[in-house]
Amino acid sequence: MNRNRKLKKAVASTTAVVLSACMVAAPALTVDSAAPEKEETVYVNMDASGNVEKITVSDWLKNAAGSAELSDSSSLSDIKNVKGDETFTQDGEKLTWQADGSDIYYQGTTDKELPVTVKLTYYLDGQEISPEDLAGKSGKVKIRIDYTNNEKETVKVNGEDREIYTPFAMISGMILSQDNFSNVKVTNGKVISDGSRNIVVGVALPGLSESIGLSDTEDLDDIDIPDYVEVEADTTNFKLDMTATVATTGVLDDLGIENLDDLKDLKDSLDELTENSLKLVDGSSDLADGTSDLKDGVDDLVDGVSDLSDGASDLYDGVKKVDDGAGDLQDGAKQLADGAGDLQSGAAQLQTGAGSLQSGAGSLQSGARSLANGAGSVKSGASDLSDGATTLSNGLNTLNTKSKDLVDGINKLNDGKGALVDGLNTLVKGITSADTGAKSLKTGVDSYTKGADSLADGTTAYVTGAGQYTSAVNSYLSGEETLNEGVQSFASQAGTLPSSMKALYSGISTAKTGSDALVNEDTTSKLIGGITNLHDSIVAIQNMIPSSSEGGSTGSEGEAATASYASIAEAVSGVDEELSNAIATLQSSIDTEESVIADLNSVLATAQSYYNSYSGAANVMEKLGSGTVSQAISDYQSVVDKLNSDITALTEKRNEQIAERDALQSVSASAENCVVLAESAEEGGTTEKTPEELIADLSKALAGLEAATNDESELKTGVIQYVAGAQELNAGLTTLEEAASPLNSSADTLAAGMKSLTDGATALTNNNNDLKNAGTSLTANGTALTTGAATLKGSSQDLKDGAKAISDGTGSLKTGATQLQAGADTLSKGLSQLATGGKTLKSGIKTLAKGGKTLASGAATLKAGTDSLKSGADTLKSGADTLKSGTDTLKDGADTLKSGTDTLKDGADTLKSGTDTLKDGTNQLLDGVGDLKDGVSDLSDGVDELKDGANDLNDGAEELRDGMKEFDEEGIQKLNEAYENNIEILVDRLDAVLDADKAYKTFAGSSEGMDSKVKFIMETGAIEAKEE
Repeated sequence: MNRNRKLKKAVASTTAVVLSACMVAAPALTVDSAAPEKEETVYVNMDASGNVEKITVSDWLKNAAGSAELSDSSSLSDIKNVKGDETFTQDGEKLTWQADGSDIYYQGTTDKELPVTVKLTYYLDGQEISPEDLAGKSGKVKIRIDYTNNEKETVKVNGEDREIYTPFAMISGMILSQDNFSNVKVTNGKVISDGSRNIVVGVALPGLSESIGLSDTEDLDDIDIPDYVEVEADTTNFKLDMTATVATTGVLDDLGIENLDDLKDLKDSLDELTENSLKLVDGSSDLADGTSDLKDGVDDLVDGVSDLSDGASDLYDGVKKVDDGAGDLQDGAKQLADGAGDLQSGAAQLQTGAGSLQSGAGSLQSGARSLANGAGSVKSGASDLSDGATTLSNGLNTLNTKSKDLVDGINKLNDGKGALVDGLNTLVKGITSADTGAKSLKTGVDSYTKGADSLADGTTAYVTGAGQYTSAVNSYLSGEETLNEGVQSFASQAGTLPSSMKALYSGISTAKTGSDALVNEDTTSKLIGGITNLHDSIVAIQNMIPSSSEGGSTGSEGEAATASYASIAEAVSGVDEELSNAIATLQSSIDTEESVIADLNSVLATAQSYYNSYSGAANVMEKLGSGTVSQAISDYQSVVDKLNSDITALTEKRNEQIAERDALQSVSASAENCVVLAESAEEGGTTEKTPEELIADLSKALAGLEAATNDESELKTGVIQYVAGAQELNAGLTTLEEAASPLNSSADTLAAGMKSLTDGATALTNNNNDLKNAGTSLTANGTALTTGAATLKGSSQDLKDGAKAISDGTGSLKTGATQLQAGADTLSKGLSQLATGGKTLKSGIKTLAKGGKTLASGAATLKAGTDSLKSGADTLKSGADTLKSGTDTLKDGADTLKSGTDTLKDGADTLKSGTDTLKDGTNQLLDGVGDLKDGVSDLSDGVDELKDGANDLNDGAEELRDGMKEFDEEGIQKLNEAYENNIEILVDRLDAVLDADKAYKTFAGSSEGMDSKVKFIMETGAIEAKEE
């Protein structure tokens, strides 16, 4: 239905234009708005010649009253609801729909004959051509569409019987591409061009002329109501998508003819028609003037579109600049966002620093408090210091007195440092030697452990390989034992094979000898020649048979007939003897074949049995590398296959020869029957049959013998085919004999080889136990070796770790010794310095004693200064409090700054997002303006086409003006004049046509009393060249 829906859309506008152009508006009918109505559309799919392929009917039941049920009648098949889910029940052709207040849309199919049909005929260069052959051709083409009205009935009009056709208006349309068609002309239609296509519309009213009898009226016989449409054109590579035809009734109803009740009404209508025709002429003139104005307006439109095109170009350039500016703004917004981010980061750092400053100010404030408190303590301590200084001064005096003894002890210590330094040097040398040895030990241990690890890895790999080797040996031994068993089994089964091979060759030779006898040329020539002679003898005997008139003769004529019967009997007896000889020859051949087949089957059974032995040992032979034996097996199989094939062929030939023998025996029986008949005739007949009847039977039997022995007989053909088959068999046996000869020659070699094979296989397995035991020991030793290797590898790691520990220890010892030596040097120097310092100490103690006195005096001064310190600490504490308050204020300001930079950053991000959106918008605007520019260009092209169309429309309007004038003068006026004297006849005929028009309301059927209307939409298939 997709194609039908497209068709409906395609022709809807065409139908409306054509109908509105050829019909006059009629008053609306008054119907019961609540009664259901039915609108039926018949879709007809046809081939390119108009032959119907499928008919689909769509029905629309209009439920104006909103009824729950709608009743309808339809002859359609495969009915289905195409627009809703309402269901129906069916009783014959009666349908009851569960409408539930809705309209019903349903569809079905039918093969009912159409009331009107379409036929399309195609011509190329004046010659009729099929649509298939026309596809892709070029030349002068003509398409003729003929319409046949099949819907008619015979009615009484003015007292006479007249055929009245249902008035169908046929509107056909096709679209011809200007790429394929030019110079398009149409008869009974109109061509409309849109610049790239020619739209052809044709109109016909088949049967209407016959219904109203224009040809019966002298004044109207030259008025032509079309019943066909014809299209002519020049075509290149002919291609036609389809043709569409709409068929509808109600044309006369739309013209208002039902209101013509009498002559006056018709006359008035004709006058009105004449007046309207004049108005149409005037209107077509006005249309021509209007199209001229349209043409001028289109010229102005062309100029305007040109200005619009220029403006679109300027707009495109301006939008391009806006787009570039938006890009710059986008870049600036990005930089602003980046700067705001940096500012936000700096404000965060400032906030953090202000926090740290605030914290430090708090610490300073706390420290100032502590300082103030400490100043008080210092002040108290200064008093204590003053007292202590006095005590120190007294002690220093005592120290000064004892310093001499200290200096003397230091000098003695300094004198003993030499021995200590020498001992330390000796110790350092020993530690250095130990460190060198430890490094050498570590190097050696590393080398040893590396070797031990390699040994352990190698041992593991060796043991793994040994295990794999043992496994392989076991697999080998298992295969070897299987091999030996197979060889021994083969030898036991094939022990008699050599002698059997010789017997096989002998049997084939014997069969060959028998086959040679079968194809003996003398025998076959005699057999074929004998059949030919039989045929000639039978023909001669037929000529000896007396006519039927001779059978009833008497006297000498009867004696002659009797003598003839005796000759016939004698001749037929000779024929029978030759047949017996031929049968004996065939039987001898059959016996020979039976013997040959029996011998060959025996040989085949033996050969197949020993081939099975060969096949069972095939894998053994391959493992032993015996290519010769494998080749012998292959050759042997070929011989066996060939032998089997030849036996089958020989058996088939034997069966054919038996059939030929049976045929000859049948011929012989017929010959014997002929002898009996001849002898009976010679004796003057029998109690059952007269001589004449016997002669007839004899003639019939001899005719059968003649047919069985002539050159085209199956008997002779069978003999010839048998000889050819025997020769083919003989050739096959020759090939078989040649193929078996190498086997016969190699039988003794094969026997010796089998002996060597079995001996070698036995020797091969003699040492298997030793190999198995060795493998077991190898596996056990490998396990122990693996365990030792693992232990060695573990111990080498321990040794390596110990050597490293020794090396590290001696290194540390060496370092300590070096440090000890350095300490000894330092000690030596220190002792020297100590001796010197002792002297200096002694001097210093004296000075210190003097300083003690000064200290006592300074302590008193310090005590006075601590009072000032206490006062300054209090002042510092007050300033720290002020600083703490200021840093708090700074921290609040930094927080506010951070919040502001956050807001700034958000705004900058929003600005950046907005500029991105702006840039996207300008891009879209730029694309849109580009599309506008392209669209204006397309509009310019379209306006040019519109200009051409306006010119064509103007030309068409002028043609319409001229045509309407001719229509008025040649049609309406002439009709008015012509029917002045025949108006009553015309009215009666039109009434009959109108009745037929009203009567045809449905194609597939409808319920009684339902207001229905129907239209037909017919589509032909496309014509196009097939792709190669």
